[in-house]
Amino acid sequence: MEIIVGTIILKENKILMVKEAKKECHGKWSFPAGHLEQNETIFAGAERETYEETGCKVKLKKAFPVLLHTTRK
Repeated sequence: MEIIVGTIILKENKILMVKEAKKECHGKWSFPAGHLEQNETIFAGAERETYEETGCKVKLKKAFPVLLHTTRK
């Protein structure tokens, strides 16, 4: 199972977002996110991905799950 973690960072009524560089979504805006690494907690993974994509060190206060299950044929 693939687990994606990310953050929504709000500071001074502004939301931190990143501009995608990947070919399939180049130029689109997104929240900092990425794949959870093996043996990594969801909080640690989200904090790491945020730092890797933005250079901002964050400490998460809350978490909420978003679940999506798709069937590919």
